[in-house]
Amino acid sequence: MANQVIDKERINEEVKRAVADIIGMDESEICDEMSLLGDLGIDSLDLVDLLTSVGKTFRVGISVEYWTEKIHAESLRIGEIGADATLSSISELTGLKFNEDDVEHLNEVLEGSYQTWDVVRNILSFIRVESLVNYVSTKVSEEN
Repeated sequence: MANQVIDKERINEEVKRAVADIIGMDESEICDEMSLLGDLGIDSLDLVDLLTSVGKTFRVGISVEYWTEKIHAESLRIGEIGADATLSSISELTGLKFNEDDVEHLNEVLEGSYQTWDVVRNILSFIRVESLVNYVSTKVSEEN
């Protein structure tokens, strides 16, 4: 793949194919807005398999550990800076994108009694097909 321009549509198709292979779903049923963990039911082991598969396809390194580390580190500050600033910071560090529904959901979590892992788990559940496509596209651009 090196030195080839890979368009975002191809990345989108490959990500959906990899997701479909892992969960046994038809690619045509997978939408960009679907969350990997919530809507598609991918568990943490499946997520590692998905990232490995997509990473190999495009010859880029993608690490769920990296995402989890950054999300955990920023989640420790959530009580001080709030959900919106936390998600913005995570987005800057990881390239993942979040929307207003994610901020609202995270604020609901913060209204109750929570542990840091509750926050991390919720943020991981916000990762959508579209976020993964954007992340892979950025990684491919950086490496070409």
